[in-house]
Amino acid sequence: QRAAGRGRPSPSLKGAGSSPALKGAKKLLQSCATPDRLIGRESEVSELEDFIRSNLTANTAASLYVSGAPGTGKSASLTHILHKLKKELSFTLLEINCMSHNTNKALYADI
Repeated sequence: QRAAGRGRPSPSLKGAGSSPALKGAKKLLQSCATPDRLIGRESEVSELEDFIRSNLTANTAASLYVSGAPGTGKSASLTHILHKLKKELSFTLLEINCMSHNTNKALYADI
């Protein structure tokens, strides 16, 4: 194997799949992993958490729209917040990946 554009061999990963460090890294990088904290997103997480917490504790309905470029921490932030709040407050958490539905009807069938 050669590293792209460098002309020198890339390190072999043969046998590395069973190392504890690699297994730990794979677990952390899974899309369902929930980090303990999100570096660089403290103010956004705080604002989102305040909004969600206030509506949960007041038992009021609210809508939240979060947008941004792919990979900027939207899903990770919300997952972190909701799982944290689930430990503190009593509510039903329903997680649906809307990208896996082609129609509103299919989405509502899941709900």
